Amino acid sequence: MYKRQVRRAADAAAFASAPGVGACYAKMLSGCACATRANGTRVACGDRWARVDAGFVARAAGRVDALGFVGLLEAYNASRCLFHRRFGGAPRAFPVDRSHAQRDSPWPEAELRGWVDDADERVWARVLARFEADVARELARDARV
Repeated sequence: MYKRQVRRAADAAAFASAPGVGACYAKMLSGCACATRANGTRVACGDRWARVDAGFVARAAGRVDALGFVGLLEAYNASRCLFHRRFGGAPRAFPVDRSHAQRDSPWPEAELRGWVDDADERVWARVLARFEADVARELARDARV
């Protein structure tokens, strides 16, 4: 039933706001599937139900700091450099299609008609802060050398 409900969404706003679709970053950082069936304010999370509330989102955002590496497709080159600075090795040249990697995405956000995924906005803010701090730390290290 869940899949039919999402497939029948009339447009981007209807899909994005469908129960179980939002909070994708938060759910994945908590070991849940991105889009999952919903039961009221709870979502299926493997063999358990999880309530996606402020505490759930805060715990998910907190997990960002425990990750070994955070890179951004929107900052692909900086992410590659940061990865190799942290873990060693030299970046290899290979062609990559990054046409979808623009922060000013070709995704027509106007189609969302103002809908905002508040949970993932909070997680994204933490991801962005972590990435910027990691890059700043590496730049400061270079300045000391």
